[in-house]
Amino acid sequence: MVHVRSFRPLLFACLLVGSIAAFCSIFAQPMIIYNATDSLPHGFYWVIKQQTYERGQLVAFPVPRQVKKLVTERGWLRLNGYLIKPVAAKTGDHMWIKCGQAFVNGMPFGAIKKKDRQGLPLPSIVFYDTLSAGKIAVLQCGDDSFDSRYFGSIDEKDIIGRAVPIWLVYTENSKPLRMVNIQESYVQKKDNGSAR
Repeated sequence: MVHVRSFRPLLFACLLVGSIAAFCSIFAQPMIIYNATDSLPHGFYWVIKQQTYERGQLVAFPVPRQVKKLVTERGWLRLNGYLIKPVAAKTGDHMWIKCGQAFVNGMPFGAIKKKDRQGLPLPSIVFYDTLSAGKIAVLQCGDDSFDSRYFGSIDEKDIIGRAVPIWLVYTENSKPLRMVNIQESYVQKKDNGSAR
């Protein structure tokens, strides 16, 4: 006859290991990120993993490999930091990064600068193509964002999640962040097919 009492240590050990594994799988990626860059308000953003991402949604992703050294050397982010940017273009959208301007489906997203605020050179790329499957372009409307205009499109699989502001710090010069306005400025327009 088998006694239930003799299986208690084994059951407890299984529950403990299972709980630790579940915790690690849920929290393997950061769930709250502090944004210290100036293109969005400083503060804490909750990161929510999704299967797909829509135009206008803020997304968090690791600094692209090709600009990681530049970003860390200039002190913009720590080595393993994350960028938060709005999705501007998805698979099938046309992105044009050329002649000092960034466009998505023919609509302007701002100028491309040659130097940063310290007077140091910024990366220069030329892109004139339709985004292939699994690619996303992240662009802020305006001229002061380090985004796809400097490093190109990113892989959707590299996005760790949608970033939702939970506590923001405003200065005298910063404007309140209204997610509705951001979303509306990027959604697909039915009348002309633009993504802005």
